[in-house]
Amino acid sequence: TSSKTEDYSAYINEANRKDSIYDNGPALTSPTTLTASALAKTVNGDQVEVIALDTTTRSNGSQYTYLEVKDGSNTYWIDSRAVTAYNFDSITNQQTVNETATINEGGRSDGLYNVPALTSPSSLTSTGSAKDLDGQTVTILEIDTTKRASNGNTYQYAKIAYNGKTYWVDARALNSVTYQGTITVEYEDENGNQIAAPTMITKNVYSEYTTSPEIISGYTVNLSKTQGITDGMTFATQTVVYVYDKNAATTTDLISGQGQGTDSNRWVVGTDVQPGWYKITPINLGTNDWIGLDATTSGIINDNDFYADLGDGNGELSSYRAYLTTGQVLEMQDTNLSGTGGQGLHLEALSSRSSTTAISSGTLGAGVYEVGVDIQPGTYAITDLLGDGYLSTKDGNVNLDLGTDYGDTSTATITLKTGEMLTSNLDKLTISQK
Repeated sequence: TSSKTEDYSAYINEANRKDSIYDNGPALTSPTTLTASALAKTVNGDQVEVIALDTTTRSNGSQYTYLEVKDGSNTYWIDSRAVTAYNFDSITNQQTVNETATINEGGRSDGLYNVPALTSPSSLTSTGSAKDLDGQTVTILEIDTTKRASNGNTYQYAKIAYNGKTYWVDARALNSVTYQGTITVEYEDENGNQIAAPTMITKNVYSEYTTSPEIISGYTVNLSKTQGITDGMTFATQTVVYVYDKNAATTTDLISGQGQGTDSNRWVVGTDVQPGWYKITPINLGTNDWIGLDATTSGIINDNDFYADLGDGNGELSSYRAYLTTGQVLEMQDTNLSGTGGQGLHLEALSSRSSTTAISSGTLGAGVYEVGVDIQPGTYAITDLLGDGYLSTKDGNVNLDLGTDYGDTSTATITLKTGEMLTSNLDKLTISQK
């Protein structure tokens, strides 16, 4: 009933299936496809190129999808459910080098590839064994960093030259002969100005290194702006640049009726309140009182936009931790006074955030936390202590619906990576690094 051209790499996956293959078209669509050409188990595991997709409709109205695949010199049709597309690793960094090293396969069993492993169809299987070069001196031409599609882990592969041929091999199979590498760590403000003396790290080439931002008075590191590879394999010369935002956050109270808008309950960040990190708590708020950080005055949606129900009612949040950026609009909707005096919001500036004070266990309130600055990266056991809601990261690495009522899920295990923003609308939860 429909046809379209395809162009991607995949493999035949007949685990727990009993499919057939058809040489002349999708099954049951012509006299020559009433019987199968062969069983799909005969090609199980084969790497194929998918070149077409057809959707067919049976006499009973049921629809089936068949793929035309090229398997070596053969072409055939097979049920799409028996075909799994490859999700290749991505190359995140490439660096040219010109150094020598020896292959050291003691205790290892590495393959040789024509490109970094698992980054293309041709690198799904090795072309040879690094053991054949064990003990040989090779020339390093390039180091590529890859990100594993299946788990997000980082790997490094070296392009080596030996006896007139080039190969790619896991960089951990290399021993440096005489070289050391230098990692220069620089600290700049958002305008590229140096705000602290650089740090120099010297390591043996191909050994692992790690860096971290420094505490700089009056500034907060912005990990999303970091340049270079902060943790990885050492080679000749590398530079890591940590970028800092100048602290502008100032503790202040925003009182209902003293802001902007028709109800005077709106405040523009950068005009009425300084940008930065804050812990927001209610002043005399009762029930059904909402605060929200909306799009900027120019209408641009920001990743840190939020809405939170603050107050003293059942299920409401006692505070919210937020990152306010210039141009955003902070709004409060207040009802049901719980006390005498004006309602409003108390914004406590969080000026002491740094990677050296990042926690690995403790209690978190509702709001936004930066992994690597507020929370150490790693794997955590979490427990919801109070409230029902969501715990998530923008990249979808964490996406949990938690609660403390009967039948709710209140515990989980999560893995956090440096630079992620963890957002919680749970009033209280505990984290403990495993």
